[in-house]
Amino acid sequence: MYPPDTGAGSLPKSPTIMAQISSYLDNRLEMPTDVTELCDSFSNVKVLKLNRVHYSWQQLLECCKVFPCLEQLHVCFNNLSSVHSPGSQLQNLVLLNLESNCLESWDQILQLDICPRLESLILNDNKISSITFPDASLGSKTKFFSNLKHIYINNNRISQWSCINELNKLKSFEDLQIHGNPIQETASPETVRQLIIAKVANLKKCQRTEVQRYLNFKPYKKFSHDLLFKCIPSRRFHQSGRLIP
Repeated sequence: MYPPDTGAGSLPKSPTIMAQISSYLDNRLEMPTDVTELCDSFSNVKVLKLNRVHYSWQQLLECCKVFPCLEQLHVCFNNLSSVHSPGSQLQNLVLLNLESNCLESWDQILQLDICPRLESLILNDNKISSITFPDASLGSKTKFFSNLKHIYINNNRISQWSCINELNKLKSFEDLQIHGNPIQETASPETVRQLIIAKVANLKKCQRTEVQRYLNFKPYKKFSHDLLFKCIPSRRFHQSGRLIP
């Protein structure tokens, strides 16, 4: 079903209005045969919400061709189980919201690195269990997501401290939300937060709270390792940060 037809010439071009229209659509939309014919009508749109439209990732990308200058894309509640590289699309994208889908594979998330301006990645309420940047060793920086500053990955399946170590490989990373993951069960909420801060050197915000670095942790890995043993003495940890049963 389409929204009421107002004619192509009278369609609103305000990014705010377009975002509101698309967010009200809670049923499967019929795709036009050639979406590229509509590009000029929507060239000013910067923010697009395609929540609950029940498209596959490929169909969402087809729809985005209509909006060549997107800076924010919200595709929540679409039951997405996979994503892949958007190719030459989404080159201006700064924020991508994939909240409340069924994504499991971090390897697929890495394919979104092709969006060169991406700063914010929202992955809340999915099924992701690992974070890894295989191109870089611990202590070095990854080539992936060079501008990524914010990752919100609440209510997933992250359980290993090695995943937090991996986030320190990001060049620009400064803001993490990771509530509702099994890793929260390894210690008290404040201890977990302090461990994250110790492991990710450039964090400015953690769990929605500004980071205050009163101490100069040198080296921060030793601090986090010692704190793990102090707070959870009955459990053993591999050097990588993985919990040993």
